[in-house]
Amino acid sequence: MESVILFVYVFTIPLITASLVILLIYRKRIKKENEFFEKLEYFIGALLLATVLHMFLFYFNIITKMAETKHFFFVCDMICNVCVFFWLEAQQKICESRIGMVIKKLNRYFFVSYITVWGIAISPLMTEYAIMKYFNGFLILMLLADMAGCLKIGVKSEDENGIYVMYSMGITMLLLVEYVVYELGISSNLIIENINIGIWALIGGLTLSIILWKMQNLKTEISDWETCAEEDFAPAFLSIRNEFALTERETEILTEIFEGSGNGEIAEKLFISENTVKTHIHNLLRKMGAASRLEAVGMVRSRMAEIRQLSVIECD
Repeated sequence: MESVILFVYVFTIPLITASLVILLIYRKRIKKENEFFEKLEYFIGALLLATVLHMFLFYFNIITKMAETKHFFFVCDMICNVCVFFWLEAQQKICESRIGMVIKKLNRYFFVSYITVWGIAISPLMTEYAIMKYFNGFLILMLLADMAGCLKIGVKSEDENGIYVMYSMGITMLLLVEYVVYELGISSNLIIENINIGIWALIGGLTLSIILWKMQNLKTEISDWETCAEEDFAPAFLSIRNEFALTERETEILTEIFEGSGNGEIAEKLFISENTVKTHIHNLLRKMGAASRLEAVGMVRSRMAEIRQLSVIECD
């Protein structure tokens, strides 16, 4: 059984590595939805590091029967929590909501507090480690709240954005199962004790699948768009602006979002603060009835397709 689990570790590492490598290539080549995938690469990178460290921990502790050190175990545990931190950061780019904004703030407070306490925990000054369990419990609560917020958005989402939301909910659920099993202290057999590696393999597989799926879709979209002149984009944005009563500034920001710009880039281009950008984005999403940036971009693409189908725009 030990050999089987070790094989799963060895299989999972290339799978997650492939996801990370393709993700990096994808982010450089395609700017659409860049902000989400830029955050996602940190999560996958941390997940890869956690998998490698846990493989060594499993090998030395189970197979060679060498006792694990406190410091090495705490490093592995810390990387796992950092994975969740990066996931919640990335996930908020898909499921943007009021609950999501609260989770985002709590997540950052959690990260600073956790790293501080973790630094004290590995020192000789601390002999009682029960406080670290409270951080894991807090992570479980954040994942549950995150699931609730994402589920609310998922009910309203359609088409491409709905697929992203389903992917997001799937990853969150897998992380939640991992932490619940860990906190319940289930250790009836070797497989359950190492359930995390199976979960990480699924996460790697799901991420690789959605990246490849998105790349294929974008290749088709880019091929279609290249057949049209640049001025073909203007009628779609004008139609969106008139239908949803967007201001000129909101239309400019929607255009930048469509081109893949993040808040910082938009603020720099339009000479306004990031807080102002966030306020405008919140207002234009509310007017458009969109749950996230991805859904707003999808609405623009749909409008462009409708205009082309009605032959209002003639492509060369």
